[in-house]
Amino acid sequence: MKYIKICALICAMLIVLIIPACFNQLGQADSAEPAAFAENAERAQDARLADILERSRIYENLYNDGCELSENLKNAAREVRKLSLSIAPGEEDIAQVYRDIIYDMPDLLTTKTDEYCFGAEAFRAWAGDIENGKFDNVKPEEFDGWDAHISNICNMATNGSCVMNFTCRAQALNPDMTFLNEDINKLYDRTAQIWNNDNGQDLEALGGGFNVTLEALQDKERRGKIAAKIREAADRMDEVVRVLEEKTL
Repeated sequence: MKYIKICALICAMLIVLIIPACFNQLGQADSAEPAAFAENAERAQDARLADILERSRIYENLYNDGCELSENLKNAAREVRKLSLSIAPGEEDIAQVYRDIIYDMPDLLTTKTDEYCFGAEAFRAWAGDIENGKFDNVKPEEFDGWDAHISNICNMATNGSCVMNFTCRAQALNPDMTFLNEDINKLYDRTAQIWNNDNGQDLEALGGGFNVTLEALQDKERRGKIAAKIREAADRMDEVVRVLEEKTL
């Protein structure tokens, strides 16, 4: 199974989100839309409109990946596109924009098809490939560390380390969403620790981080420990979804 590069977020998801739908599923964009989008971006004098346009870009990038998402997310993307093309400075409700993205996250983080998956399932697919010997027959000259592993680590590290930039602002704009700081940020912080700050048991210490080698992925004992840490990150994503569903449904 192919899987979307982690988070893909949370990010996609969140932050410069990650992650993690398909505008291709909605049909090709009208040729006038890119120009209109650029015009709107140029006249985005305040940060609030810029944030709405950024949300539109998030959905656009996700949809251009060609993956399938639920009807709820397709509908949300349609509305964001309309908003980005029509809204005038000062008319938007930026608090609601952030709130809507938080409400979208459970759908994003549980998307799974025959070709793609996000969130916890993406972590588990990644761990499964490693543990099941995907790289056993790869020769040193054929090994592309970035494509095979490091790009996933990059996404994991970015999500775990930077998501608070988004969630803290979302909570500041929506004071009732206390669970973002009390629960969600802690879960993402734990993901960052799994990557690079876990008392000598993190992925970097195990040789499964940015420092990964083909030898590490071919050694059964070493790759077993690496896969176990990645599955621990998957468990944290399950908790993120559980909290979000409990607090937003």
